[in-house]
Amino acid sequence: MIIDAISISYLVMPILIPVLTAFKIDPLWYGVIFISALAIGQATPPVGVNLFTAANLIGGDIDAISRQAVWFILMDVAVLLILSLFPILSLYLPVLAGLYHP
Repeated sequence: MIIDAISISYLVMPILIPVLTAFKIDPLWYGVIFISALAIGQATPPVGVNLFTAANLIGGDIDAISRQAVWFILMDVAVLLILSLFPILSLYLPVLAGLYHP
């Protein structure tokens, strides 16, 4: 929530990839979780780049957008929890298409 998503990816992923492979964590699954968490961070204050963009598009203030976005953020957190608990949900389509073999 403090830094934008691209900067976080550049700073954190080179450190986490060796850790993930050492602990035998699927990198594709972790990538889905990581990007989902970054998307939630882009919609929450204090940075909330997506909130500022939406406020500018409708010509409103950031407080009104933030109050309306709470339900979407809660649903995003629920989806993130479900994907974290059940990895097959995020890997189902690549496995089904034959593009990935866990």
